[in-house]
Amino acid sequence: MPPKPRVQFRRIMARDNGVFGAHIEGCGRLLPSARDAEVGHMVHRSFFKFFGRARKADFNADWNCQAMQGTISLGLVLLALATMHACRQAEPVQQDVQDEVVVGLDALVEELAVDRPRDAAAYTERLLAYLEANPAFYGAAAALLDETGNVSASPYVHRSTDGFRSLDLAQPEYNIQEQEWITMPLAASAAGWTAPYFDAGGGETWMITRSVPARDSEGIFAIVTTDLPVDAPGRQVCS
Repeated sequence: MPPKPRVQFRRIMARDNGVFGAHIEGCGRLLPSARDAEVGHMVHRSFFKFFGRARKADFNADWNCQAMQGTISLGLVLLALATMHACRQAEPVQQDVQDEVVVGLDALVEELAVDRPRDAAAYTERLLAYLEANPAFYGAAAALLDETGNVSASPYVHRSTDGFRSLDLAQPEYNIQEQEWITMPLAASAAGWTAPYFDAGGGETWMITRSVPARDSEGIFAIVTTDLPVDAPGRQVCS
């Protein structure tokens, strides 16, 4: 007499740790090896074992097929709903942080217009204090413009594993004059957000940047920014 499905299932699991799952249609008959079953009929081994234990009486007795399939189906529905809920929650959280950036950065620009730092080092100090006061922000820059509208210096501060890192983005290899966070606010003469980009030579991560023109009586004297980290395009994290 062939072993019961639950016995065969345990033997498969014990024999091969690489088994992906168990075939649901195996209820009431010998379970085929997971590697020989169709992927569309598979349940991940950890998921299957979890919900198997949830109906321990059915699982250990004769593996009641209807009860087990009902439990697994309910579990799959709950898992899908939880994933969808997590994905929906991710966007408002990011939007909340973006709203914080709008308020905080506008306030910083107003302060810089009233009390302009004397040099790039003083700008760096102000940017550092700004990030310390706003722990959700990744980085901040102040691209200082000369009389021709070109960037003469661009102190930048961003978070790192050991605190903060500061540098000047006005370097030939960074090509600052062609960065969207510079060209966009200058062309529109207004604040705005960039599309996601990898900031090579700067913050060295994927980010979005809000840029705000800082003005005085003579016009725009700086582009002041705040960066928020984002996932690389095409990657969705719902957790």
